[in-house]
Amino acid sequence: MPDTFYPLFDQPSHLEHPMTASLNQHLNATGIPKIQSEFNFCKVFLLSYQHSPDTYNAYRRDLERLCQWCWSLQHQSLMTLTRTHIL
Repeated sequence: MPDTFYPLFDQPSHLEHPMTASLNQHLNATGIPKIQSEFNFCKVFLLSYQHSPDTYNAYRRDLERLCQWCWSLQHQSLMTLTRTHIL
């Protein structure tokens, strides 16, 4: 298990900016193919709720946990998840 987790998703005003070099490096270090695309899909999903702060924060929290678990602990793509992984 990693010693620390790198925060993935920020508030909407910051999430609209291009990915930072450190986040890019962190994602690439996972070795998961197309992780940048997955991150961008998640970002677009979150930004669609930016005008509803409570919904945005709830989805951000849950999506952050799912991505951290999948990418950092399971070392796999979100696209490879099946129902058995999350039950």
